Amino acid sequence: MAIIPSWHDFLVQGQRLNDLAVSVFVYVGDLRQYLHDQHTARNRAAERDRYQASEDYKVNIEAKIEELQIALARIENNQLSDILNMLNTLQKVNPRRGMSGQPVFSHPKQG
Repeated sequence: MAIIPSWHDFLVQGQRLNDLAVSVFVYVGDLRQYLHDQHTARNRAAERDRYQASEDYKVNIEAKIEELQIALARIENNQLSDILNMLNTLQKVNPRRGMSGQPVFSHPKQG
């Protein structure tokens, strides 16, 4: 003998299906929000990384510029010393009248 479900059984089954559908939609919504939050967090981390890389690059460029300025000053100083030595040598070889043969030119850094 078959049992015929009553209208109440149909309502209970309908409510269960409705509850299941709501649970799925809530889960999908939560999953979507979680994925969005993860994406946003990755974007913020990437932005921080880009900013830090930019700042590191600026510091490295400034250090390189300072290093080049020091090297250039050393080269200029050496060239100026060479020029002054040549002028003093020329004066010793060909002194002007009334000169004692003392070096007339001296490097500004030496005194």
